[in-house]
Amino acid sequence: LVSGWVAGVGNWTGEVKETWSEMMGVPFDDDQGLAAMSCKYRIEVMKQTDEILRESTNAELREWAIQEKKEAMREMFPDFEKKEPGLVLLYYNVRWERMLQSPRLKKALPSLVGALNFTFILVFLRFTLPRLLAMQSTGDLGEFGAFLGLPKKE
Repeated sequence: LVSGWVAGVGNWTGEVKETWSEMMGVPFDDDQGLAAMSCKYRIEVMKQTDEILRESTNAELREWAIQEKKEAMREMFPDFEKKEPGLVLLYYNVRWERMLQSPRLKKALPSLVGALNFTFILVFLRFTLPRLLAMQSTGDLGEFGAFLGLPKKE
């Protein structure tokens, strides 16, 4: 009986771990999607322009590098004036859509919700139970219960 329960818990935790791995997807460095490649390209442009600014003394080249870096930064991050989301936000939007379309996530959603509920209950009990026990040992629990309208111990 116990070994069956332990095996069930092991299967459940394995399912949650695999689903979590699929939800998170491939790391940014390994992602070959269009949004990731666009971000990587702009990051590389910023690195190269930084290198040019450190090493070059040519004023025209330095001015070009400054303008190119500004353009790359503008493309990477949201521009609220022009209402453009930026490549970083688009990348995370693609990751979010990929995650939501995962059939494994849809199948395992009840298990994930169960894990979150279980965690919440453990944390709640961890913080409230010692306080309730301390109140009971000092006699304040009876007074607090009367305040809430609960019947007395007697």
